[in-house]
Amino acid sequence: MLDDPIKLFLCGPMSDYLDFNRPAFNAAAAELRHRGYKVFNPAENSVSDDGEWESWMRQSIQLVALADVLVLLPGWMMSPGAQVEFRLAFNLGIEAMTIDEVLSGRCRAVAHAQPSP
Repeated sequence: MLDDPIKLFLCGPMSDYLDFNRPAFNAAAAELRHRGYKVFNPAENSVSDDGEWESWMRQSIQLVALADVLVLLPGWMMSPGAQVEFRLAFNLGIEAMTIDEVLSGRCRAVAHAQPSP
């Protein structure tokens, strides 16, 4: 385990997917946690499945802002919500990496969301 684990936010498509794509999100979260990362998984948020898209996004946006790295899951480019999360991360200076890049060890053990002096 890392002493001060990097905080990752999982970013990918959920709407219009069977079970909101939870199997993909949960599998990624499990593997990343096993590797010692702290993972923010929007599939685990507290909004009910019949909640409004905006409610899901309000929770996700709060978690994106806490992340060191945005982890892009397959299909993220086709998701309006993931696009919002990606743009927010970019504007906050949060690094974005694909899940494959993180799993291959290219995620450095440093925080990437440091504020400017």
